Amino acid sequence: MSAIIAIPARLESTRLPNKMLLKKDGHPLIWHTILQAEKTGLPVVVATDSMKIFNLVDPFCIPIFTESCESGTERIVDALYQPAFIRYDYVVNWQGDEPEFPPERVLELLEEMDGYDIGTFCTKPTADELHDPNTVKVRINGRMEAVRFTRETSIGYKHMGIYIFSKKFIQDFPFMEDSEASIEESLEQIKWMENGYKILVKNIPESTIGIDTEEDYKRYTGEKT
Repeated sequence: MSAIIAIPARLESTRLPNKMLLKKDGHPLIWHTILQAEKTGLPVVVATDSMKIFNLVDPFCIPIFTESCESGTERIVDALYQPAFIRYDYVVNWQGDEPEFPPERVLELLEEMDGYDIGTFCTKPTADELHDPNTVKVRINGRMEAVRFTRETSIGYKHMGIYIFSKKFIQDFPFMEDSEASIEESLEQIKWMENGYKILVKNIPESTIGIDTEEDYKRYTGEKT
């Protein structure tokens, strides 16, 4: 089983502009994410529509230029939907603002993907996260498959937005249409499930936080908020 990691990275961000270029220890956020992903031992590429990010990562990671995309998934499909990547069985969608996600968990989930085209992660939410509509929740069944994704306050696990996609999913994705439910909740996972895909969810003890806000960034760098 072969796999490649693709990191979607856009420059414009509503809540934290230019966050991929924000620095810790003298290096930009995207650099730290790449180094963390490389700890898996898998090949790593960066998919971006920004020439600033493209030129920044070019010396130490393969960048792939994409058109403007609606989501990180769309960006990865745009980058990897080509013959050069057909040899890989799976693609890991590792978000550019996740420099702390444990690489060993990705390798563990890859070993568990037999029979599944999509895999992702969850963890126990804090009380604040459970009641926060910005925190996506996932409910799972006894086979550790997702049965619902939602932003509503509900009993469930905190979803963590690192994914593993099969070659089949990458090939099918461009033909999927948005559903009313996925648009209403602004959650593309709902669309995937409505198109017949089962999503394997690995429950892990680590609860990493993507760098989405100024407060997240200060926590990551150790600055006082």
